Order: sequence, then C-alpha cells, then structure tokens
Amino acid sequence: MTPSDSMVHRYLSSLPEPELPDTLWPRIRRACRSSKRGQGSFWLTLAASAGGFGLFLALQGSPASISEPAVPIAEATHPDVHSQVAALDQAILAGYARGAGSIELAPLWRARQSLASDGQLMPTAQPVRL
Repeated sequence: MTPSDSMVHRYLSSLPEPELPDTLWPRIRRACRSSKRGQGSFWLTLAASAGGFGLFLALQGSPASISEPAVPIAEATHPDVHSQVAALDQAILAGYARGAGSIELAPLWRARQSLASDGQLMPTAQPVRL
C-alpha cells in the first residue's frame, strides 16, 4: 500500500456512516443472509463434487464389471476383411486429404461397399437426422 493509499483509507475510515432510510436496512440484512446462504451451498456443492471425483478415481482402480473383448468380435471372425476395409478407409481418407476427385475415390468406395455387402462385416453406421 502506498502512502497516498493509506491516507485515502484513513480519510474514508474517518467519515461517519451515512443516514439510510429505515426501509433499506431489512433489504440489506436479507442480501447479507442470502449471500451467506449462497456461500454455504457453494461449499456443499464443492464437497459433493470432490467426493464424487474421489469415488470415480477409486472405481477406476478396480476391474470393470463389463469390459470390451480384447479383439472385436468381427475382427476375430474375419481378420482379413477388416484389414482390407481398414486399408481402404485409409486410402479414402488420404484421397480426401490431398483433394482427390470423385473419379479417383469412386472405385475405393465401391470396393469398400462390396466388402461390406458380403455380410462379413458388422453394418456400418448410418447418419441419423435429429
């Protein structure tokens, strides 16, 4: 605090309290009570969140009751088809990344569709309009 700040602080502290109308004091008391109540709910929410996070961390250390198989089911039954589809997906993505046209990408999409239509793959996701 600089010397001028301390002088201002002393001056403001020496001033008398302002005369406020009697109707204003109940409003001030209500505001003080509600702000204290709001602080209590903040701390309660913070404590509940910390407890929930602690529980989450504790459960992460234990094995999950439902887990995914180490190898996806479709991959375990038809590994060559999945590797072919993955290679086609990578080629399609690379084509889009370098700005390839539909003439170059159409054969890749047809090859992917024919692999998927053989019934050896799980159905691909379809867009859903919400």
